[in-house]
Amino acid sequence: MKKSILAVSMAIMLAMSGCSKIEDEEVRQHLPYNSEEYKVLADKLEGEDKELFARFVQEKEGADNPSATTTVGEAIKQQRAKEQKEKQEQENKKIQLEKERQARAKLDDLKERWEANSMVASRTSRIALAPIVKDMQAFEREVKAIEVTPCLEDAKASLLKAIQVEFLAYLSFMEDSDATLEAEMTLKYEALSKYSKKVMECAPNK
Repeated sequence: MKKSILAVSMAIMLAMSGCSKIEDEEVRQHLPYNSEEYKVLADKLEGEDKELFARFVQEKEGADNPSATTTVGEAIKQQRAKEQKEKQEQENKKIQLEKERQARAKLDDLKERWEANSMVASRTSRIALAPIVKDMQAFEREVKAIEVTPCLEDAKASLLKAIQVEFLAYLSFMEDSDATLEAEMTLKYEALSKYSKKVMECAPNK
């Protein structure tokens, strides 16, 4: 009770004095932030400080323990620092997402060219496959050289696996016309499915 009376008296005196240095107000009575003591001090705020303190109070009122443990000035500083940190984190996320999308674009471009080559291979007779299969090796080297973000490493690995599986499958077919490629093609499409899932997780379309 004594603390409450002391806090009220202090707040009234500060209000009457017209003191503008909110940072120096010592209101640490563990009172609710929406109490009259805090309202008197908050009413003196203007502009950004007033908005920051209002958001600070709003967040605290929703907390389990909404009692004040700081001055108004310190509350403003805390809220400003918190919002600046959140803003920076959002900016960092945007930058990272753009990096993910740029890396994905490189992988998608290679995948599209490789699939076009695969389509040609599927329509080519066994005796004419050699140069097309050779191109498959080139795609393998190319995908290995692409630098990706950590999040896209699994996607890159899956695409590489699909390319390698298909390459080995066609080598077997070139050596043996009776070779069945069903198992290899199943592995290929499983790898491509994993690729698609991972790139959507890391770098969703705009």
